[in-house]
Amino acid sequence: MSVLELVRIPLAQLEIHALALLLGPPELGGQPVPESSGGGEIDWLFGAPWPKAALLVAVAVAVPFFVNSLTRARKTRRGLRPKPDFDLSVAKLDALPCVPLASAAGGPTHVEGVLREGEGALGTGEFACIYHNRHGAGRATAIAVDLALLSDGEGTLLGLEGLEQARVIAPREDGGPHDTISLYLGDRVQVLGDLLVFDAARDISEGALRGMLGSRGQIQIRVLERARPASPESPPTSPAEPEPEPEPDSGPSERAPEAPAQPETPDTDLPDSPNPTELDA
Repeated sequence: MSVLELVRIPLAQLEIHALALLLGPPELGGQPVPESSGGGEIDWLFGAPWPKAALLVAVAVAVPFFVNSLTRARKTRRGLRPKPDFDLSVAKLDALPCVPLASAAGGPTHVEGVLREGEGALGTGEFACIYHNRHGAGRATAIAVDLALLSDGEGTLLGLEGLEQARVIAPREDGGPHDTISLYLGDRVQVLGDLLVFDAARDISEGALRGMLGSRGQIQIRVLERARPASPESPPTSPAEPEPEPEPDSGPSERAPEAPAQPETPDTDLPDSPNPTELDA
């Protein structure tokens, strides 16, 4: 037996004895626990220190797990966690031919139409904004209306909801302090997603509403044509100064005729006029 083994055995025995003194019952050398007031028996199991330590360890492990579970459930409920197969579904739908709104069937759908006002807008006017977000930011920072309408121009409509969680592909706008993307009324867009078709079309003021996109999951909206006019450019300025405009009372018809130019008198020496006295002579 080596010297190391001779030293290791007493150390192991010392550790066992220390654990017995700390955690074991009084019969094994542990610390005595006061008798309970009711039963009169020594409850060494719950009176010893190790159950308290085990309880603290269990609480320390359970609390982070519980918090992570709540956070994960909240993100899933809000739709902030993207589906792993969403990109694959979008690629498959984009490869399919576009179907008219009037004949679109329920389920995965590829449709195109013009955005119309549904419930409210983020502005006023014919081309009011219905979706706005910073370019490159996540869906958590997007703001949008509760409901927008997709029209085919012939009276058939599909509702678009959950726009805040939609994937929007739109032209980048750099007119403000940050680059942004937006959706406006009048934009012609492509929508990919799972369509919910009503049993019977619902007549509203804008037309017949056949179904909803966005109620069964995330959708993708791509701007194909922007109807909102760009901001007018300032007219180019000419380097030459413009001619002054004529006064209102000095128009061409009321302008006084100019006097004809007087002919210049030749510069010749004229003889002095005769003296009257000389004429009488």
